Amino acid sequence: MLLFGVVAAAVAQGGPARSVDVQLGFGEAVVANAWNPLRVRTRDVPSATLELTLDQGSLRDGEVPLVYRASVGGPGLTVHDDDLWVPAWRSLVWTVRSGDRVWASGTIGTRRRDDRPLDLVLTRDPGSYRNAYAADARIVEIAAADLPARGAAYDGVRSLLLDGTSAAPRSDAIAAASAMGARVVLVTPLPSSHGELLQLAELGRDGLGAGAVAAVGRAGVTDALAAVPTFDVAAALDRLAEGLRVRPPPLPGTAWVLTALIAYGLAALVMIRFGRLPGLVAVLGLAALLSFAAWRGLRPERTTYDERAVLEVSAGGLAVRGAIAEYLTLPAGRLALPTAVRVAPLRRALTTPAGTELQVQRWSRDRVELRPTLAAARLQHAGDAVQAGAEPLARVWIVGAGSLGSLSA
Repeated sequence: MLLFGVVAAAVAQGGPARSVDVQLGFGEAVVANAWNPLRVRTRDVPSATLELTLDQGSLRDGEVPLVYRASVGGPGLTVHDDDLWVPAWRSLVWTVRSGDRVWASGTIGTRRRDDRPLDLVLTRDPGSYRNAYAADARIVEIAAADLPARGAAYDGVRSLLLDGTSAAPRSDAIAAASAMGARVVLVTPLPSSHGELLQLAELGRDGLGAGAVAAVGRAGVTDALAAVPTFDVAAALDRLAEGLRVRPPPLPGTAWVLTALIAYGLAALVMIRFGRLPGLVAVLGLAALLSFAAWRGLRPERTTYDERAVLEVSAGGLAVRGAIAEYLTLPAGRLALPTAVRVAPLRRALTTPAGTELQVQRWSRDRVELRPTLAAARLQHAGDAVQAGAEPLARVWIVGAGSLGSLSA
């Protein structure tokens, strides 16, 4: 993971050393415009707050900060893990503080900004596999303990290779990488400590989630890495979003408004002609009454309207689930969402482990991509038998078999 900084401060004589370690991405690489894993380790640091600020603006848009804030620290060793959408930033700074005391801080410049996907390797001899990758590949050595079991963490990962010469990773971390679309390559023979991974390869020989797990000999590594790309979840979400459009609340028709105005105008002329000053007062009172009645009667029932589409890509019983939502917000203010999101167009946003808060303008349209999650596949397909599970499914497509339309529960 990208090591932003380590601060160790000795306290009063003989006191314990306190340290903060903030890491973003894998190894020394962060993938721009992708979800990246975030890990904060603290040792004997009192309750503190991590604040990470990315400026995702431009010379034209000005400063558009994306702020991530989370509570960290505590007695002994504590670890905070999360996944953060990292846009193409102009600046990225972070601090860990308790009140006015700053325990650690750091920054990362645009020189290290790169949107190329990563190729992760778990081996004691990474140089022996260098020729199996393209010349411009971003190869990152990683330890088994640093592999998360969350699908979103592997959004920027193209492949994951391991040969059994290092410690065995958790099988759920390998399954998460495959489910998100990474191509997992197990170089055989593997030691007995990696037996679960071989079972995973057997289970996912025809795919596991949006990716695949392949067990090959050393001679087959190059072909396995250069195989047909796995399912592109991000591209599928973009295509799904093309038909997403929130309908605004219904407004009164033009004919109805013109009729009401003409009727009010005629009534006003009659009252002013025959009532003079009292008639003018009555006209003003009637205008106020009608305005209040129109505001009460025509006001939309809700202040926010939304529409969403969910994409589930599954194979081998495991699925990655992504969602696109569009929000139409009538008044200016803050839009609270229950999860971390990717926002388009750019918006000032505050993200916490509990969700995301956006600053929106009046009659604002915002399209967000929710953080992808892993789940058991709802669609079961074996031979010619297809089962949708407990919920109906729409727009079902099976690779190799084509479209099945909609399936009832």
